[in-house]
Amino acid sequence: MKKKSLYFWGATFISAVAFSFASCSQEDDFIIDSGLDIDSQVPLTRADGGDRPNQIPKVDNQCGTYAATKVAMNKGVELETGQKNKDGSPKKAKVGSCNYPASRYYHEFNNIHESRTWDYCDNKGNKIEGAGTYTGASDHMYPSALRAIGKETGVLEGGYEYFETYEELVSRLSSSSFKEKHPAGTYIIHNPRDGDGAGHFSVGRGVTKDGKIKTEDALGYPKYSKDDDANNPKAKKGWTVLY
Repeated sequence: MKKKSLYFWGATFISAVAFSFASCSQEDDFIIDSGLDIDSQVPLTRADGGDRPNQIPKVDNQCGTYAATKVAMNKGVELETGQKNKDGSPKKAKVGSCNYPASRYYHEFNNIHESRTWDYCDNKGNKIEGAGTYTGASDHMYPSALRAIGKETGVLEGGYEYFETYEELVSRLSSSSFKEKHPAGTYIIHNPRDGDGAGHFSVGRGVTKDGKIKTEDALGYPKYSKDDDANNPKAKKGWTVLY
């Protein structure tokens, strides 16, 4: 009987150790492959049954915040957690890890947008003199604001490119110079035709052989095609790429 009791407690101890490794730890970001191709990354769920640290909130009309968070995770961006290392230096963790969940970045991104006023900008992302300013809203975001917040938080470089037509966009995304600097999953595309007139942000993932742009977003839209350039004759024109 005593022997059985020892076996029981030994098995319990081993299970507890295994649990501690399966749950969130300070150094584990639950990404098997550190490559940028999100399809090759296999996220693990938390053992306590809570939300996964790499789970991004999906809220209506907040596609820009979702896209920025996804890019932060794809790029392995590390941000300060608010804690300190033993030497007193700020502790950092990857967005989407246990010490910096995706939801935290998502909400902080929204807080920045909604707590400030922003300039109205033209198609090139430049301030329109005399146009005034607006206060950020949870259900609408302009590309210029997303670029500014992305750059401030270390997720985007601050790049802003506008294309009048779908063909111009495909040509740029297909070029070797763009692909070398901006791998799949590290840039954001804004299509002003979607989103009931407010536009739609999605993460760009390259171009297929038949000229379709692969995307990733909260809605599950897998790609854009030439048809998206003229779905609505009255719709806004142009495309914007942020990186």
